[in-house]
Amino acid sequence: MQEWEKIDYEKVRARIREVIRSLESDAPDQQVVADRTDSINEALKGLEPRDIDLRCIECGNYFTFTVGEQRFYQRMGFVYPRRCKSCREQRDLEFL
Repeated sequence: MQEWEKIDYEKVRARIREVIRSLESDAPDQQVVADRTDSINEALKGLEPRDIDLRCIECGNYFTFTVGEQRFYQRMGFVYPRRCKSCREQRDLEFL
């Protein structure tokens, strides 16, 4: 066996041990999480914001979640709305 084959084999064994330790610890590999986050951010970097059509969980109708609403929700730390405007208004009236 040549010397470079031993080195590659040792690297593979070391990586397998890392993966096994990570799986046994039930904790996510921080490097994998960081790499995935970076790749997602890189993919989204050049995209222009656009309106999104969402489906209401109450009435089942589709409604438009505008770019302005998305920015507001993001700034406030909210998640996407699950109900259309009319169903949200109706639900708010029930709590009064």
